[in-house]
Order: sequence, then C-alpha cells, then structure tokens
Amino acid sequence: MRVKHKKLLYMKNKSIYPWVVVGLLWIVALLNYMDRQMLSTMQEAMKVDIVELNKAEAFGALMAIFLWIYGFMSPVAGIIADRVNRKWLVVGSLFCLVRCHFLDGVCP
Repeated sequence: MRVKHKKLLYMKNKSIYPWVVVGLLWIVALLNYMDRQMLSTMQEAMKVDIVELNKAEAFGALMAIFLWIYGFMSPVAGIIADRVNRKWLVVGSLFCLVRCHFLDGVCP
C-alpha cells in the first residue's frame, strides 16, 4: 500500500510528470528516426538476402516506395491525431510500433 501511495505522489507532482512524458516521447522519436534510417544502413545485408536489390534502380525504388508511403501516411496520421484523445493516440502508436518490430523479428 505504501509503494502505491508513493507512486501516486510522484505522478501528482506537476513539475516532474510533464518532463517524464517528454523524456519518454523523446526516446520514441529517436527510435522512429533510427528506424527510418535502417533501410539505407542495412543495404548491403539486404542485398545478400534479396538478389534483386543488387541493382541500384531496384534499391532506389524500394527507398522511394518507403518514402512515398511515409509521406502519404503522415497527413493521415495527423488527421487521426486531431480526432483521437492524445493519451490513447500515444498508447496506440506505441502498441503498433512494438507489434511491427516484433513481427519484423519473427519474420523468416
């Protein structure tokens, strides 16, 4: 009971809580930017597994498709963000991010 009470006091402290949220979102943003750079960073390893990517045009097309989808989905995500509670938007986004990374990890 005592530990629960301390956690409530910590979260009730209005000067710390927003900075904890900012710190967590900063980590998520960092992971997002790192994730976007993975395609170009892993180019050589991908060429070993996907022979078609040895052509510069094919790898360029892959990068272009990724950027087009990202560019198209950014405004869509903004529209959704305007209509959904911010807390649930962040929770849902993190759930989707974790799910996608998990599926990437178990993909053959």
